[in-house]
Amino acid sequence: MAKLKKAELVKSVRGANGGYILGKECEDISVGDVLRALEGNLESADCKGFLEKDACESADGCMVKFVWQKIDDSVNATVDKITIKELLTQNNGRQDYE
Repeated sequence: MAKLKKAELVKSVRGANGGYILGKECEDISVGDVLRALEGNLESADCKGFLEKDACESADGCMVKFVWQKIDDSVNATVDKITIKELLTQNNGRQDYE
């Protein structure tokens, strides 16, 4: 919860009925936001070719780098498109989260 709080995705509430609440509206929080807060970078491969300052010697013509970049772009686009609200709505069509 500390990582989610630091990313301002949740807020802590003190008191007898305390706990955690969302820091934003559920439609404004993506799965990507949560994953990045908890896991950090979502890159699927640890490729130095992605970083210009530490690029490997073959970075410019590396076919594997191109494939991993396409995979990363696709994963990021997908998780950024899915919101917490959508996940809750998919929960058997129930909307008892409000």
